[in-house]
This record gives sequence, structure tokens and C-alpha cells, in this order.
Amino acid sequence: QGGVEVGRCSCAGSLDCGANPIGGSCTVSEYGDPFDVMGNSSAMHFSAFQKQMLKWIPDASVSTHSGGAATYTLNPIETAGGARYAVRIPAGPNRTYWLEYRQPIGFDSGISAANANGAQVRVVRPFETLCSGCDAYSNDTELLDMTTATNTFADAALATGSRFVDNYYGIAIDVLSRTASALTVRVSSLGKGIGPDFDANATTD
Repeated sequence: QGGVEVGRCSCAGSLDCGANPIGGSCTVSEYGDPFDVMGNSSAMHFSAFQKQMLKWIPDASVSTHSGGAATYTLNPIETAGGARYAVRIPAGPNRTYWLEYRQPIGFDSGISAANANGAQVRVVRPFETLCSGCDAYSNDTELLDMTTATNTFADAALATGSRFVDNYYGIAIDVLSRTASALTVRVSSLGKGIGPDFDANATTD
């Protein structure tokens, strides 16, 4: 595994579920996140989840959504001194979402206009662990593709004015507005739905 201590998997992957950001039959690409240096494809910033794990951003800069509906304003993770860099959404026992805002600054200067215009959404532990030998400290992330009409993760962000709904766990994410220094999102807990969850049926390197 890339970037790894013994017994620990630290990769920045992507989750491809075809026509859905998540749900149904999905494929995990272990190093498929093009916006995280742990994806082994570019020298961009770590995701907010990894930065918090490394203590590069303070715990207080990550808000946890605890239910109901709430509005959050995110600062770009590339800038210092931000009040909030991420929203953590514990959707269910096997799924936790992280939202963050990226701008073309410094190491992230290659981020496209499409990805600067919305929220990047990742799922993290206790998401299903897909690497053998991983332990309780495993901290893989999987980037979700919020623009499924294209066959690339280069435009994966949930754009301003758009909504994502996890029908299985009953979570809705609305991206309300943005400036160069702030992104406003609303997270709503809708109640758990019915129907099958997704099945991650393959892993690639």
C-alpha cells in the first residue's frame, strides 16, 4: 500500500458507481483521487480528513453534523487560519462523509474551475476496508464523483446550486453559494430509506 506504516493503509482512492455518486454496484480505485497527493497522481494538498489526522488543521476546524438541518461555511483548505475546513457527516455505521472546499492556490493551483465551484465529497472510515492487512487505524478515503455524466473524476465536485441525496442513509447535501474564500453548504438528515446499499465489487491499484 502507498504511503504506509506497518499494518496501516493510507491511500486516497475514488469510488465509481456508474450513474450514481454512491449506490448500486461500485468499483474502488485505491489511488484514484486526483486531488490528494496520496492518490499518487499529483502533488496536491492532502484532503481535509488526512490533514486533521496529521494535526495539520485543528480539530475545532472540523464540524460534525449531528442531525436535523444545518448550514456550514467552509474555508479553502489551502489557506491558513480558517475557521472551518470540513464537515464530517456520520451517515451510518459503515459510512462517514467529509465535505471540503478547494481553490487553485499553491500546490492546488492545477484545480479546475469546475472543482473550485463546489464541495468535494469523500467517504472515510468506518467505510468498508478494502485492503488486506489493514487494522483499526486504517484511514483510506474515497472521492465521490458528483458529475457522473462525464467519465472522469477531474470534475468530481458537487457544484454550487446542486444537491446530493444519499437515499439509503437519508442524508442531503446542498451547495448554496460560494466566493473565493468561502463555500456555504446545507446538510440535512432526512431519515433512513429502504432498498439495497451499494456493493463495492472490485479494487484496482
